[in-house]
Amino acid sequence: SPHHHGEGVGGLWRGLWHAHVGWLFRARDLQLGRWAPDLLAEPALVRIDRTFLAWVGLVPLVLVMRSRPFKSGFVAGLVFFAFVLYWVNIVMTTYGGLPMAASLVCYLALCIYLALYWGCATWAAGRLAEYRGYSLALTLPVFWVALEFLREFLLSGFPWATLGYSQQAWLTVIQSVDLFGVYGLSYLLVLSNVVLAGLLLALHSRSLSDFPLRALAVVVLLAALITATGRGGSGRTSRRDRRPCAPASSRETSPRISSGDRRISDTRSRSIVTCR
Repeated sequence: SPHHHGEGVGGLWRGLWHAHVGWLFRARDLQLGRWAPDLLAEPALVRIDRTFLAWVGLVPLVLVMRSRPFKSGFVAGLVFFAFVLYWVNIVMTTYGGLPMAASLVCYLALCIYLALYWGCATWAAGRLAEYRGYSLALTLPVFWVALEFLREFLLSGFPWATLGYSQQAWLTVIQSVDLFGVYGLSYLLVLSNVVLAGLLLALHSRSLSDFPLRALAVVVLLAALITATGRGGSGRTSRRDRRPCAPASSRETSPRISSGDRRISDTRSRSIVTCR
């Protein structure tokens, strides 16, 4: 919360900094067992929350896209966004009041639109590999990050489900966004998947001539840089006191509303009712 950092202008500025940036570098005990026991008790959510899957999850796509670049990327993107954005249909029917059929059409149209970015990235990288001989390790991460960036602004933008966001729970890795931004992290994730796919192909063919050794060197170098950056940030945060949260009293949780604020709130409520 930005409202627990002191009084006055200084406290407001400290709260503003904490709410936007500072929270990322503060070691704190989230106490998930206290605040979200129902989420921890759900096996499906616990199994899905695995950050390492982003480092290997695109390997099947890289292996398949060599023969059907656009179709494989489009289908993979459609499945991905259909699972990630399942809640959009619920929001449109519950809070938007749309009929189920109309909400399903909008939901599917959004998933198809977002899947086009995956398909375009794999198609462009596949065509350059086919006609120009460029390695996928050179082209696919660049096209992937460029289209992720374009997706955040084109047609009002849709910045959700960027690949780099998958590492938000890994403190050592997520602090590298200070150096490269979330797009740099997406680049590294795609590049690592391409390198792993190349390794599998080399082992299958029993030939290391096509293995992207330079890409592997880049992955190792970036991983070392990210680890050094993350360990430095973790070292700074680990020296701070980690005091457990005390149970909140009713006085702390009750909103402090003055009589003037109550009158303003009542007036707004009456105005809303009148407009309806």
